[in-house]
Parts: sequence; C-alpha cells; structure tokens
Amino acid sequence: MMASVAQAALTFVDLPTSGTYSGGETVATNVTGTDGATFTLTYTLGLIGNPSTPDPLTSPIFISSDGSNLGVGGGSDIANHNATIEANDGQGLSFTSLTLSAFTAGTTYTQAEYENSLSWTGFNVSAGANGGDRALVSFDGFGGTTQLIAFNSAANLASATVDGAITVTGLTEYSGSEDDLYIALNGVGSNNRFGINGLQVTYIGTAIPEPTSTALLGLGGLALIMRRRK
Repeated sequence: MMASVAQAALTFVDLPTSGTYSGGETVATNVTGTDGATFTLTYTLGLIGNPSTPDPLTSPIFISSDGSNLGVGGGSDIANHNATIEANDGQGLSFTSLTLSAFTAGTTYTQAEYENSLSWTGFNVSAGANGGDRALVSFDGFGGTTQLIAFNSAANLASATVDGAITVTGLTEYSGSEDDLYIALNGVGSNNRFGINGLQVTYIGTAIPEPTSTALLGLGGLALIMRRRK
C-alpha cells in the first residue's frame, strides 16, 4: 500500500557558542531527519537596539552568548545583562534565512520535501534578573503592524528563575513555512527582560511511495493483463 501519511519532527537548532557577535554570522546544526536523512540547518544572526543610556566604553551594541542564553550587549548595564534582551534599551534579535543543506537521503523523503516544510515553530526564554514580560514576534521585520505579543509573564513566567516556551505557530501572521523570525520586547523598563535559550524548528515530510509498494503495484497490473489475455 502506498504511504500517504505525513510525519512531522521538531528539533532545537544550536545557539551560537559563547562569545560576542556583530550580526550577520551563520549558525549551523547537524540534524538527522525522521527517515534517517542527514542534513545541516543554518540561520543568520541579526540584532537591533537603541540604548537609551549608552556607555561610551561599551557601545555599539552586539549579540552576546554565554553558551546557554542569547541576548544583546550594550547600554549602561552591559556588565550585568549581556545574555538578555531588554525593553528600555530597545533590543531585539533576529534569526533569518533558515536553510537546509548538505542533504543525504534517508529511506522515504526527498530533499525538496524537507526544504518545503522547514519552518520556525517556537523559542524558549529564560527569565532575566527582573523577570520577563512581553515579546513581540514578527516574520518579516522589526517594527510595523506584523509584530505580535507572544506571551505575558503573568501567564508564562511565574518568577525570575522559571523558563518559558513560546509557540509561534498560533500567531495570526504565521503561514506555516516561516524562514525568518524576529523577536523584540514590548514595553519599557528594566523589568522587561529575558534571554533566548532555545530555537525550535519543524520539518514535515510528505510520504512518497516506497520502492516495494511500487513494485507490488507493477506486478499486480501485469497479472491482470495476463489474466485478460487468457
């Protein structure tokens, strides 16, 4: 019988290793798909920020990773909150150009099937020193009307030590095949702060006929023809 049921898989892609970045760097993750295919997922880092009280010794801003959390460095409190993004400094991060490469086929799905279904689906946050509050998510750029509030601390982050998982698939702007993800903060003040500690993507393969199924169909057709000739 021909396979026809799609399979979906979720995976977390790597964050950049510990260090500082100016934006434009590519981060790669090696993945094994649902059918044993292997491939590499890559995305490009980006940032925004307008420090309200910049420290001349530490500006301009930069992307900062401690290996577990990702944030934006810059502004007057740079020493304390490198691995978070913060509202009063107008900070945000982008993860764009989600791409699949170095594909080696598995048992079922083609490279095109993996590529066509590849999409961002969510991200995890770690509450900052003062607790996270609200995030704005966009799929086509910072600012404008496409940004949406993704979560509120009252519902998702009970304390400064509790992590929260944010799902973007339920947002009205989500199309199901997003290769760009923009995350900024909504509101002002140092209380509105969190770090990114996980980036989730999904890939869904549309099942194609397995070789054994195709062979069986061919043998069945041949038997019917021979029967009719008799």
